[in-house]
Amino acid sequence: MTVKGIPAYLQVAGAIGDRIAAGEFTPGSRLPTRVSFARHYDVSETVVQSAVSSLVRQGQVRRDPHSTALYASEEGSEVAEVDLAQALRRLDVVEEQLAQILSEASSTGPAVQGRGFGGGAWPGRSVLRGVSVLREAGSVLARLRARSGRAHGRTA
Repeated sequence: MTVKGIPAYLQVAGAIGDRIAAGEFTPGSRLPTRVSFARHYDVSETVVQSAVSSLVRQGQVRRDPHSTALYASEEGSEVAEVDLAQALRRLDVVEEQLAQILSEASSTGPAVQGRGFGGGAWPGRSVLRGVSVLREAGSVLARLRARSGRAHGRTA
C-alpha cells in the first residue's frame, strides 16, 4: 500500500472508501476495528485513525458516539466527491496566486521581500510543489472512486 508522494493515511482512506463504494460494507453496517484495518493494510493504528478521520469528514464513515465502533455512512461517497471537487478548485486559486508571486519574485527580486519570500522565493516554490502533490493525491482518489463506481454499476 505505497504510492509515492501520497500519504499513507490517504491511501488507506481511499482503500476503505472503495470497499464501502463497492458494497463490501453496506450503509449502516459496522466496520472492522482500527486494529483490524491496521493489520490488513500493514500500517500503524495512527495511520488508520487519520484515515478514519478523513472518511468521517467526507461523510463515508460515522463514529458511534458511545463506543469506538465505526459504521459505513448512509450518505455515500457523493459528499466526498463534491468536497474533493471544491478542494481542487481552491487549489487552482492558490496555485495561480503562488505562480504570480514567484513570477514577481524572479522579475523584481528585492521588491518581493516584504511578502516574506526574500529575493529567491524558494518557500513559494516549495509551497507550489506541495500544491502539486495535493492535486495529484486528489486526482488519484477521484480516479479510484470513478473506477470503483463504474465497476459496480454506479456512475461516478
